[in-house]
Amino acid sequence: MYDRKLKEYKARQNDILLQMEEHSEGDKSFYITANSVLDLASRALETFEHLETEKKRQLIGFVLQNPRLNGRKLVFTLKKPFDSIAECALSQNWLRRQDSNLRPSA
Repeated sequence: MYDRKLKEYKARQNDILLQMEEHSEGDKSFYITANSVLDLASRALETFEHLETEKKRQLIGFVLQNPRLNGRKLVFTLKKPFDSIAECALSQNWLRRQDSNLRPSA
């Protein structure tokens, strides 16, 4: 019985270690993606001005949702996460909402 429990324990331990490694890789991927998005957002105008027409369309499609002209005015909704970036830039508040990590009461 001891050997069987030891095997179960070791298998569970290996499973947890594997899950921790996967989460760690996910964290790295998140930070790389977040850095790329913020970099793109910070130099979007400069980048846009130097792109060819087709690349401009692709960038617009990547950032904007439902873009349309209303006379001479462009009306659009920003896609995620660009909407959050714009909201933070306007308010100068880059902190999470105070209640964003609260768990519901049981």
